[in-house]
Amino acid sequence: MRWATIFLLLLLLPITFAATCGDGICEAPYENSCTCSADCGLCRGSAGICKEFKCVNSECVPVTIPNCCGNKICEYPENYGNCPADCKPTQVFALLISPNLGEYFVRGEKLIFKAKVTSHGRKVITADANLTSPLFGKLKLYNDATHGDEKAYDNIYTNTFTIPNNISAGTYDLNLDVNFMNVFAHLKYKITINPKLDISAIVSKELILGDYIRAHISIFRKNLPIDANLSIQLYDSHNKLVFSHTEITQSYSLNYHTSLIERSGTWTLKLYAEDENKNSAKAEYKIKIYPAETLNLLRIKILSPTEPISTDQNFLLKVLVTDNEGNAVNDANVFLITPEAEFPLTNIGDGQYSLYLDFNARYPAKKHTWKISADKNISNTTISGLKEFNITFKPSTLPLEIVQPKRRTFNVGETLQILLHSYYADKEPVVGAEISAMLKDKKLNFIAIEPGFYKATLLLTADLEGKHSINITLVDPYLNSAQTTLNVEIVGLNIFAYIQKNLNFILTIILSLIILLILFYYLFSKEINKIKLKMEKKKIIELEKELQRKYFEEGLLTKKEYEKLMQEYEQRLAEIKKKLGEV
Repeated sequence: MRWATIFLLLLLLPITFAATCGDGICEAPYENSCTCSADCGLCRGSAGICKEFKCVNSECVPVTIPNCCGNKICEYPENYGNCPADCKPTQVFALLISPNLGEYFVRGEKLIFKAKVTSHGRKVITADANLTSPLFGKLKLYNDATHGDEKAYDNIYTNTFTIPNNISAGTYDLNLDVNFMNVFAHLKYKITINPKLDISAIVSKELILGDYIRAHISIFRKNLPIDANLSIQLYDSHNKLVFSHTEITQSYSLNYHTSLIERSGTWTLKLYAEDENKNSAKAEYKIKIYPAETLNLLRIKILSPTEPISTDQNFLLKVLVTDNEGNAVNDANVFLITPEAEFPLTNIGDGQYSLYLDFNARYPAKKHTWKISADKNISNTTISGLKEFNITFKPSTLPLEIVQPKRRTFNVGETLQILLHSYYADKEPVVGAEISAMLKDKKLNFIAIEPGFYKATLLLTADLEGKHSINITLVDPYLNSAQTTLNVEIVGLNIFAYIQKNLNFILTIILSLIILLILFYYLFSKEINKIKLKMEKKKIIELEKELQRKYFEEGLLTKKEYEKLMQEYEQRLAEIKKKLGEV
């Protein structure tokens, strides 16, 4: 029996030692990082992409990390845009960015179609993009830099198409279809084919038989001069063809000398142009031809102004009116005729008439075509004349005041607010102006907040630190302009702006410190209480010894007094031991 007991203890001895955690030896299979981290270390660390080691059923095994891009699970807020490794696209966005479908197109014009494709904000480079239209059927768009695209494998898909010269004018449907990983986008557009040219001609409007009919003719296609087959036909007042000419040219100057035996009245100049792609244009002009014997035609000469006028400049319009023989004509009815209104001129003598004009800068700065009409009744016969002339207004310079900011130094994180005020010479506000300004590489967008006042705001970021000169240019609807410069200096981050930007983080730190202070106070208070209790315990033990000495050695106390005091001391000691145990 004794030997059996010894043998059983020897069998149990390894098991007892193996289960001992804390001896500094990790003994498998009885101990591991989950059952005894003191000996085997902690179960932690990376186990690969989106995996980490964790204890599961007392075993340290790899576990998939939730909400981790790369764990092959599409979890909120993941999507294809921020985690294509886990998520498939659920939407695709496409936009045709070229050509500008707000324009019209002509025969023979080469179109470069460009479509931009994204999904969840991410560039898509492997989509299947196609255009369909009655113009060309189906046209595949490529992302390979060989079909009109500048760069391969971005998210711009392109192809080209040249409009044939037999296509009919009209508006055609244009559909863009995109397929990306079986997610589809379908967009509908319209494209307009207008196979036209433009003819510009400066033609004499009123002549006397014997004068030259002069016309300078130019041909344009979409505002660009081109060679075209130009046909010119001139008909007299009885619709008789008196001149015909055809040639391929960009421009042509007609100089037809009328004879005294030709018919007076209204003549017609007909023009027709067609290019090699069958784009065409036609125009017709009426010319008033007076008989050579007509003597009742007044002549009008513009004396001033002779130079371009600033839109904010007051000026005097002066003309001279004479008859066919060059004699000054006074007391005539003379008017300035503009597209906006008619203004009478005042006779100042010697056949001269004048008008004082003031446009206050609110008149388009460009070349204008005006007319001067004159008529006078002599012996029941009205003699008259009409003079067409060009007057050029050049832009004026407007005042531009910087109302805000008042200071010139700012901190990173602040918002720069610029307020401008512009007005005309008569203090009327400038409205509808366009303002351009840049701070480094950032554009300042000005908006009108009230008549004459324009405001822009910009958040100042760290890349804007330093001194800057902001050049501000204003252009009003009449092409008048104003310029000013705002010099600013942007320095480091402002503490208040930093607090505002990182408020959540700062509040978290403050809350953590408060919790630590509370915990420290709690632990410190317990330690103080413990010291107080120990001191009181020591004092009571000394009181007990003193009590025993007075009772047993000196006999100063009765038994009843002794037992009563001893009971109180023991009771208090018991309370102290209990409190110390709790502490």
